Amino acid sequence: MQDPIVEQQNLPLINVAVAVIQREDGHVLMAERPYGKESAGFWEFPGGKFELERVPSKLSLGNYMKNWALN
Repeated sequence: MQDPIVEQQNLPLINVAVAVIQREDGHVLMAERPYGKESAGFWEFPGGKFELERVPSKLSLGNYMKNWALN
């Protein structure tokens, strides 16, 4: 079921998942959006789009680590 606002504006529904990774000292992992892409120069939490068939809580932490060069 789509959000009524999304339906009213005839926008596609995009499922996303994000991770907030915080160290014990309070620092938080963020990334700067690359230039040449939408919202370039802005900062964001690691994450991305996912297919509805995949449950966000079961997305692999290893995937985040691989994609964000944390291993």
